[in-house]
Amino acid sequence: MKPLYKLAESGELPNFQILDIETLEWMQKNAGIPDFKSLTFLKKIKPLAENLFRKLAPDENVFDIKKLSLSIHGLSHLARVMLHTYVICQEVNHKDYIAAMVAAAFHDVKRHTDKEDPKHGERAALWFEGKEAKEYDKNAIQTICSAMAYHNINYESIPIIELSKNQYIIDILKYADAMDRFRLPKIKWWPKKNLLKLKLSDEFFDFGKYLFYRTEKLIITQAYLPVDAVISVGKEIGIIN
Repeated sequence: MKPLYKLAESGELPNFQILDIETLEWMQKNAGIPDFKSLTFLKKIKPLAENLFRKLAPDENVFDIKKLSLSIHGLSHLARVMLHTYVICQEVNHKDYIAAMVAAAFHDVKRHTDKEDPKHGERAALWFEGKEAKEYDKNAIQTICSAMAYHNINYESIPIIELSKNQYIIDILKYADAMDRFRLPKIKWWPKKNLLKLKLSDEFFDFGKYLFYRTEKLIITQAYLPVDAVISVGKEIGIIN
């Protein structure tokens, strides 16, 4: 089997895409992995409790298609986007970081393929509102569902009423999701700042590179479970305790 980045180059990508060590090394070569100690914004982050992160994180049972939980849109991606969301909320002083992290935790769980699936955010929002929202108040449910429904939709296609109510959490999830695009096996699919509304330092994309590489290295070479890998790296950096 060709490595994933080679499949991407040749256009042979399967519906369910699993990362491999060759693609991880390709990413390291092409993106460059910074030393996390050089990322100055991390010094301002108040550490997040491990037990809260575990409580909010999803498991494979929430995926419509179980094998997608191990794919490039699976549990490792969701856990990284949760941590991205937390550090963004800290940076921009967004108080309702739990709602934002919940949206991050579930935004891709109703995908049916790793290829184009434009309705997956909408499906996730409808599922969350119907099945998972019991412990949240009405306002939190509304913002969580809006962020999930529109995280993959171009801004010009998002209803104005949704942007008027929930643009900030949509902006946060879009940016957090983009920070993990370095996992995609083609450079042209990596993040483009001009498509994002938040104005953050380039250090945030560098953090995305670092978190992706370190967590996937633990998963591929040491058989870490995805959430455990993200927590391990978060502890190493000092943003989870």
